[in-house]
Amino acid sequence: MERRKTGRPSKGLRKRKPLQLPVELAAAAEEQAKKYGMTFNDFCARLLSDHLNEQGVTVNYQQQEQLMTA
Repeated sequence: MERRKTGRPSKGLRKRKPLQLPVELAAAAEEQAKKYGMTFNDFCARLLSDHLNEQGVTVNYQQQEQLMTA
């Protein structure tokens, strides 16, 4: 019998970057992430990715939702 993988697809290699934010900023970001149905990390990564792309820096970032529909 073949064993099936469970859980979400891999998001690929990741690098941990601890981040300390002012309490009010962190709370606001967590609230917005929840509003959009995203994790805090995905929300921050999306903001950073969008900003870098606007600055002409090409980054390849995929959210979990994009992986699920691929």
